[in-house]
Amino acid sequence: MRVRDAGLVVVGAAPWLGRVGRWVYRKLPEYLHDTPTSRLRKHFSQKSAVTFVQIGAFDGVAGDPIRPLMLANDCWTGVMVEPQPDAFERLKRNYSAQSQRLKFLNAAISDEPGERTLFYISEAEKEALGLPNWAREIPSFDPKHLSKHFPQAKLARHSVRTTTFEEAASLLPAGAVDVVVIDTEGQERTIVDTIDLDLHHVKFVMFEHKHLSGNDLRAVEGKLQEHGFSLKRFDRDSVAWRTLAPPGDGSE
Repeated sequence: MRVRDAGLVVVGAAPWLGRVGRWVYRKLPEYLHDTPTSRLRKHFSQKSAVTFVQIGAFDGVAGDPIRPLMLANDCWTGVMVEPQPDAFERLKRNYSAQSQRLKFLNAAISDEPGERTLFYISEAEKEALGLPNWAREIPSFDPKHLSKHFPQAKLARHSVRTTTFEEAASLLPAGAVDVVVIDTEGQERTIVDTIDLDLHHVKFVMFEHKHLSGNDLRAVEGKLQEHGFSLKRFDRDSVAWRTLAPPGDGSE
């Protein structure tokens, strides 16, 4: 049992210890923390090369779970997908030093190529209403998703290009994708449904479950389990890792 899990058991038995437990946990060395990022780091610690597709990369800094790994490991190469034009430009700037091992797609992942309307809160609206910085990080194809967080905000919109996971994967050698990271404000099930996990030899999936309905979360977890993955939920994100190798892959 990991330190975090043991702490949750203790707090469950004595809820009043929660505040003290959180303080103690924050003081522990980083290597003892159990987070989606630490799970990902440990899973590939012995790999000489790792490929990934990150969907909903935003600017590559705010809330980005793989940035520490990208900066620390020259062997990580991948595709970063972000539909918002402004965030996409910041993403490329923030990874300019790593650009030789990255591909950038200014698009949203969908089941087919095309265009869709993306709703978002503009910088001017955020400043006018004094909204937190994370208000910029929740664009969605569903305007209700933004309105439930900020009902007073006037939403902006623009048309964005949609593409498929297949196109993103095709930018990597042989289309092999070790890691898939998804943060798409409730569209995670739609995206996971389009991924051929065995064809692309996917070994690790990290996705935000916070905005998924119970049915959608069960569907995502069910598909991953059917393909030989084990799962763990954290506060807002889940991680899934292969315990059974995909057909034709003896690497696990």
